Amino acid sequence: MTVKGFQGSETSRVEVTIYSFGDEPGLIGAPTITELNGASLGGGPALSSLNVEKTLGAPAGTFLLEVKADAQAQQLFEGISDDDWVDIVITRNGARSHVMRGQIDSIKYTTSVDGSGATSRVVQVAGSDFGRIFALTPIWFDIMTKDDIELTSFAMSNILSATGLNRDPLTTTRGVMAGFIRELNKSGKTKWQLPSSMPGVLSELSAGGQDAAQLQAQNLGADPGLASFLAAGASTDIAYALRNMAFYGLDYIDHPNRSGAIAYQLFPDKNQSVWEYTMRWADLPVCELYTELLAPGTTRGKATRRSGDLGFGIDETTIQHQVPVNDPTLESELLPEHSAMTVVFRDRPFPTYSRALDGKTPEPIGEGPWFKQLQTYEISDQHVVAKAVGRTGHVRKNAFYATPKLFHERADAHFSLQQPLWRPDDILRHGFRRMDVTFDYTSAALDIFDMTRVYRQRIRDFHCMDHLFLSGRIALGHGRPDIRVGQKLKILSTSGVEEQYYIESWRHVWNLQQGVRTDIGVSRGWLGTDETLIEAMNEIVGLYHTIEVGTGLDVPPPELNGPAAVDPSADRPEDHAEAYPPFSPQLIALFRAAAVEAGVPTTWADPADPEGNALHSIMAGVRGKFPGENNRGWVGWPNYTYGARARKFSQWAVIWSEIRAGQLNRSSSGEVLSTATGLGQLLVANVRSFYPSGVAGIGVAREEAVGMLKYIKSTQLKSGHRFTTPIGAYACKLATGVY
Repeated sequence: MTVKGFQGSETSRVEVTIYSFGDEPGLIGAPTITELNGASLGGGPALSSLNVEKTLGAPAGTFLLEVKADAQAQQLFEGISDDDWVDIVITRNGARSHVMRGQIDSIKYTTSVDGSGATSRVVQVAGSDFGRIFALTPIWFDIMTKDDIELTSFAMSNILSATGLNRDPLTTTRGVMAGFIRELNKSGKTKWQLPSSMPGVLSELSAGGQDAAQLQAQNLGADPGLASFLAAGASTDIAYALRNMAFYGLDYIDHPNRSGAIAYQLFPDKNQSVWEYTMRWADLPVCELYTELLAPGTTRGKATRRSGDLGFGIDETTIQHQVPVNDPTLESELLPEHSAMTVVFRDRPFPTYSRALDGKTPEPIGEGPWFKQLQTYEISDQHVVAKAVGRTGHVRKNAFYATPKLFHERADAHFSLQQPLWRPDDILRHGFRRMDVTFDYTSAALDIFDMTRVYRQRIRDFHCMDHLFLSGRIALGHGRPDIRVGQKLKILSTSGVEEQYYIESWRHVWNLQQGVRTDIGVSRGWLGTDETLIEAMNEIVGLYHTIEVGTGLDVPPPELNGPAAVDPSADRPEDHAEAYPPFSPQLIALFRAAAVEAGVPTTWADPADPEGNALHSIMAGVRGKFPGENNRGWVGWPNYTYGARARKFSQWAVIWSEIRAGQLNRSSSGEVLSTATGLGQLLVANVRSFYPSGVAGIGVAREEAVGMLKYIKSTQLKSGHRFTTPIGAYACKLATGVY
């Protein structure tokens, strides 16, 4: 049914189409397609209201629609059945957005009388989106097939080989979701057929094995995705749900590298659905699994799979997130004939320092999916009619434990598998807030200790700021049917303060009086820019330590967030470091450009000027503790307290990475040492305050020069010496050894 209603200051419309099989004994048999619209246009039943919503974590979204109980509605009530399919499209300002494709769960005829004595009669149709298929299909290790009389094959052996159990999380998740449904369908026990009248459906036809995309190009000359899927050996025109779904796993990074489940129980001890069983093996501490309608690419329906293949039907490489267009007059469309029922499996997209693209080279935090791959929906705060968000200390965590099941099943498990990654200062202030994670996978490299360490780091990165994030609901004064779960929301504030969230759920409500309204469930809210988020995370993560086995000492763990090591033979800084020696033309030119950006006189750069001479003398007087080693103007030079590492150029980038992550420089006895680096030898606290890009500027000549000048310009008090110019800073340096 197609519902078309509400015309107002903002044009919106709802279309609900029911595709009935009409094959249920005892029912009159509804038309193949029933279109509902709010004004009863075209003689169809009149829709009076709609509620449709989707939440991360749940296998399926839900819908509830009410139809005015007239003669057409009575026919609808007597003709449609549970498991008939439904499409819901919401149109805003002329742009159509397919928000849900699912099945009917229940049909009710209700009568109510209000206070004035008026009687209201409606037909209510409730259901769930396509994810209900996974929620209703049971885990059934069947030994019988449709050929069981001849004993030609066994469904159970096929399922075990197809599901990929005891493989990595991506293979296991995809295999479990598709394997049971495919195999049970082959044995005649789980059909999940789509109505042929549904737009964009890929069917299986007898065509001698001809490729669907090729036939489409020959006959229609259009997008292959709109063609019927032609598979060899199929005898009837049947469209199965799984062949019309995509499994999207391209955002899954296998780090830590995992090869298979540990001590898994193959047969569940109770009745479980495919969704429940899959969630068990989806490695949810660090991964995410959900369903959503997404927009495919231009090659949808590429016939890369045939009947009998145990995968999903639509090539995952063609699926794209619907791109939000935030100009209300230009919103992009997602039509039913072009949308794809998609299962998304990916790494949790939150900021982390322990996500390595190839298992070795860490991904810079600012290049991760949170900042680069998620779609951001922008909404003006003037369009927000209600907002209830806040933060709570109940979610504060300050001690993280991650252990494999191997630890719990072996009495001789090593202590390293259970050591905490914790923040002692926060424990003293707020009490012991422990978070435990147990994972089901082992390491492909058989290094369970390294795998456990990476798990702890990632769980810490995900949750150590939970008490600072905002969560709640945001209600809009209009509809935003383009919004999808698992993406980002940005509130554009007239005050200039950025406000961003992770989208956990959405709900669209429509009625004839108000039109479409959307409210959004959000989490991980942050008031500020991405840069301030990274800066806060750097500081907090740097306060976490682990315990050195056998000593009881808190020591910084060797994080996996540094760049790949430089060739160890390239260790002489004088051969490789970028240099601006004191009093040299190179340093004069650098200081002159930096002075403009720092807002100080350019004469500070000139050694012929008293202030300039003092500035260059400060640098010349900075000495290391190695024989004959003065400051040679090396960019990014670590302080001598880093020991031999400061004399190895191959270690500099690693030291910078540690400083950016907030790791303290400690002696072997645990004493906190200097974190100074660079041309001006600024401590990390001053780097954050005075470098234009904060800690990201370490190792960049312009940043270090600007930061040094800004530091001197600011009012400084050192051992009784106050200065705001190079001369004052140099006097302090001569008197105290520091400035």
